[in-house]
Amino acid sequence: MNTMTFDVDLPLGFDDTIQQVEAALKAEQFGIISRIDLHATFKQKLNVDGLPHTILGACNPKLAHKAVSTMPAAAVMLPCNVTVQAIENGAHHRAYCQSRCGHGPYRFRKRTDCTRGERGS
Repeated sequence: MNTMTFDVDLPLGFDDTIQQVEAALKAEQFGIISRIDLHATFKQKLNVDGLPHTILGACNPKLAHKAVSTMPAAAVMLPCNVTVQAIENGAHHRAYCQSRCGHGPYRFRKRTDCTRGERGS
């Protein structure tokens, strides 16, 4: 973890991890407005194999509207990016969330219902 992100390790399959993360975001009033499959993109564009890795573009419309209404340049920070990636052999997965999304690491970790394998503080 660094000051830009916080992360949670989930002992789930990749698709289940995506679903868990989406549910945690939904509980905080964030919807998914974009999805980028990095693994497929790297394979198609660079012919590079790798572990699954997806970027979810998450947006809370009320917070986004407030931010852009207050400072139009805030739009460059939208949407909030949340990434889910396989770790090592794919036995577990890590979700990274930008620290400006939601209400911080505690609530994201609580919403993902995962305390085992947690990284960072």
